[in-house]
Amino acid sequence: MQPISDELNAKLCKQLEYYFSDYNLHTNAFIKDLITKDNGWIRFETLNTFNRLKQLVDNNSHELHEWFKNLTFNSDLIEVNVSDEKVRRRPDRPLPPIDEALKEYNERTVHLDGFPVGSAYEDLMQWLQTYGSVEYMEMRYKKTKTGQAFKGCLFCTYTYKSMADSVLNESETKFGDKEVLKENKSRYFERKHEFVAKCRAIRAEKKAERKASGEVMDTQLPEVVIPIRSTILKIKDYPKEMTFQEISEHFKPMATVKYVLKVEAMNSCFVRIHGKPDAEAVLTRMKVAGDDEDRDGFHRVS
Repeated sequence: MQPISDELNAKLCKQLEYYFSDYNLHTNAFIKDLITKDNGWIRFETLNTFNRLKQLVDNNSHELHEWFKNLTFNSDLIEVNVSDEKVRRRPDRPLPPIDEALKEYNERTVHLDGFPVGSAYEDLMQWLQTYGSVEYMEMRYKKTKTGQAFKGCLFCTYTYKSMADSVLNESETKFGDKEVLKENKSRYFERKHEFVAKCRAIRAEKKAERKASGEVMDTQLPEVVIPIRSTILKIKDYPKEMTFQEISEHFKPMATVKYVLKVEAMNSCFVRIHGKPDAEAVLTRMKVAGDDEDRDGFHRVS
């Protein structure tokens, strides 16, 4: 196996640190549960299954495991036990309260919009890194008929707030020849909440106007009666030697039989009768007052 390049090694180390970051541990229930066991250690073989790490080495699990076994890098966030093949967040870096962590994380995160929808992850990351060290980048996607497609916007979290501010304070930000719209992550969600509240207010106002004008509302529409097209009869304790054809022939003089299903384990059969009137006629004929058994030897009809 060829040695991993310094560039790839840096990417793998950065991704590994992200898994143990304040924000990820507060929002990733799976990893948060893992660090509650074994004094916070997570084994290499578990980390070896994490998608983003696998993508960085083109899904070569063997190469990734070898990288873990030879892992040596200085980090003030995580520590590595190569002999026992596991990693954990440093005990002297306890997880801060969630409100404090999210506030600090959002201050370092910017929402950027206006990228070409065909942009590649590596190209976007390279451009973002011109403003500072990127802790995490999340491309936003939308669902399509064939899968999903990049929406042209993303969240980028920088290592320090000053790096995020350098993007936000720039007079004009361009990716190639395209201008990029930018805002703090907290402001992005404030704007989205304001938009949703405005839409709800408009809908409520229109509904009130329709009600005042006497327009028929959905709740005032007449009830729609859906006709019952068929009924299923469950019959217990039928003669087991009877075949599907014989059961069907038994009911034909009384109703139109759609299908017959025998469930021998339940000692029952299910007969689908066309139309509710036909089913009621069958029940009337089969049920005998004071006796569960019908004229033809069947029992317990429901």
